[in-house]
Amino acid sequence: MPILATAGQTAALDDCFGPGPIVTQHGPKEMEYNKMQACAQKVAGYDNWQPFWPFLVCTEAKYGSPFDSNTAETATKCAEEEGSYYQDKVSELLECYEGSDGEEALLQMAKNTFDHPGTPTILVNGDAPVLSGFWADAVAAEVCSQYGGSESSSPPACAGLLEKQRKFIYETEKAIEGIVNGNVTCQ
Repeated sequence: MPILATAGQTAALDDCFGPGPIVTQHGPKEMEYNKMQACAQKVAGYDNWQPFWPFLVCTEAKYGSPFDSNTAETATKCAEEEGSYYQDKVSELLECYEGSDGEEALLQMAKNTFDHPGTPTILVNGDAPVLSGFWADAVAAEVCSQYGGSESSSPPACAGLLEKQRKFIYETEKAIEGIVNGNVTCQ
């Protein structure tokens, strides 16, 4: 449960959205980008991710670059790109970002974020796969395991990944069995 520390006192919060400023993992610049992206979500509609996605990709690509000195300028450039949903919504986007709607949108974005153990966390059909050190293979194997077609019609990459996953599970079970039976010692 999140804890709020104030003047030497601590109190448990019902959730992590208690009083006080919003804190981001990577500092003020990240917060500015998050706020602009939250405003973009608000303008597009929270359930309407398709027009938001190219804007997100554009702003993330520019985040931290030597040419990125002003979040509003960067966002405006991304919004004005050809084909952008936001081309005729730049003033609405900036009004949100510069006003109190930006803070509210940022809070809403945080509340819309599902609980997760860390990053990256990728949901496949609403389930979070267990990510190992080889998380790319783990995610791909999870996608393949949820593939709805027959094994013979599955994408070619799935055959190798599923076999790799089966072998890993088999070897892990054998290692655990050896430890339990005293056949393997741990040092």
